[in-house]
This record gives sequence, structure tokens and C-alpha cells, in this order.
Amino acid sequence: MRVALVYKKESESVAERVRKFLERVSDVAVFSSPTTELEDFDVLVIVGGDGTVLRTVQEIKNVPPTFVVNTGRVGIFSHANAEDFEDKLEEALKSMEYESFMRLEAKVKGSILRALNEISVLTHTPSRLLKFEISVDGELIEEMRSDGMIFSTPLGSTAYNLSSGGPIVDPKLEAIVITPVSPFRLGWRPWVVSGERTILTRVELREAVVVADGQKSVVIEPGEVVEVKKSKYPVNFFKVEKRLEKMSKKVRELT
Repeated sequence: MRVALVYKKESESVAERVRKFLERVSDVAVFSSPTTELEDFDVLVIVGGDGTVLRTVQEIKNVPPTFVVNTGRVGIFSHANAEDFEDKLEEALKSMEYESFMRLEAKVKGSILRALNEISVLTHTPSRLLKFEISVDGELIEEMRSDGMIFSTPLGSTAYNLSSGGPIVDPKLEAIVITPVSPFRLGWRPWVVSGERTILTRVELREAVVVADGQKSVVIEPGEVVEVKKSKYPVNFFKVEKRLEKMSKKVRELT
């Protein structure tokens, strides 16, 4: 078994402990930053926070089964923390049981942006509204002025989507949540559509920026269209016992 270990620089001491533990059971390659080489490994271990996870999986199409040792604040994706990772990691490597979670991809200006949490289309000029026309499988469902629009996965529904008033969605579902950012309308409601649908978003009035998980971005001009749909490349995380309960607890701790 070949294991790749990726870590956040601020967590180097924890990563060293994880490396020593892994070397007892497998061959380990250590990376201080994400790389496409990670696809070639049987297992991926990430030491860091949720942001480290998002940055890492953005670089990979085919994500190996992934175990996360959380050293950040929230840890929505985490399996263990720095104090208790040994037994949980050993059990994961023995069982090799993992779950797949959908990602989104946005096609914009000939480029593909992939996101585990969300694709956001945001005004490029602070305090200046955009006009959105949103179609699902060719059917117009929404016209709205707002600061932006969020297209979230179920697993990412507790991130930017939640802070913008969107719903929390069971991470085992395959769906896309559509939530506006600061809409210029009373009584707005988010949409939740099947993950098998294709969403087209036309942006008017001024420049916008398309952002994937707060990491990569592309600027678009008025009149351009962004296509959002389920990616063919999910993210694979080792199983977590009572994932939904733990996710709920972490969200409550934020309030």
C-alpha cells in the first residue's frame, strides 16, 4: 500500500507524528503542498483544516480514499484530531471502507473548475448588484438581482451556503443547492435540484468572478454564461461513524 501524506505548513509537527505512525504499516511519501501526483497513491492522508482539504482535492481528478487529521477550527471533513488519530487511522487502513461524495464542476471560458463545497458567482465590484438568469435543463427557474449566487453540494451545504441562509442537506444525497447572496428581493427561497441536472447561469450588468471553494477563480464579462453540473470525479473519504450526527454537532458549535 502506498500512502501520500499532505500537510499544512503550520501543522508540520503533527504531520511528523503521523508520518512516523504510517511508516510502521506502509510506504509513505510526504508533500507540503497539493500536486497531481497524489492520484497515483492508494491512500491520501491530509493533516490540516477544511481549507487544506479543499486545496488538496482541487488538484486531483481521481481522489484516493482520504483520511483527515484535523488541526483547524471546524473540521467538517475530519476523521480524527492530533490527539487521537492513531487508532482511527489504523482501523481505516485495515478496513479500506470509504464513501464517495459528489463534487461540482463549472464550465466557464473553456476552463473547468471543480469544487467539493460550492461554486460561487459573485460581483466583481463590491456593493454593486448582478442580475442572474438561472435555467435548469433548459427551463428558466429564476431571475434575480443579488450580490452573487451559490451552487452548493450537499456536503458543502454547511459552508458558504449555510452562512447565506441556505438549507443543510444530507451529505449522502446527490443534489445541487442554489442560494443567492444578499438578494434584492423579499421572501426569496433557495432551490434544491437533482444532481443529474445541468444549470446555466447568465450574468448581466457588470463583471463577475466565478470561484471554486474559495480557491480558484475566473473573471467573466456581462452576458457570459456559467454551466454548473455534477462532476464525474467524486471525493472519497474513509467512513465516519455517525457522520450526520457529528456534522450537526459541529454546525451547532458555530452558533
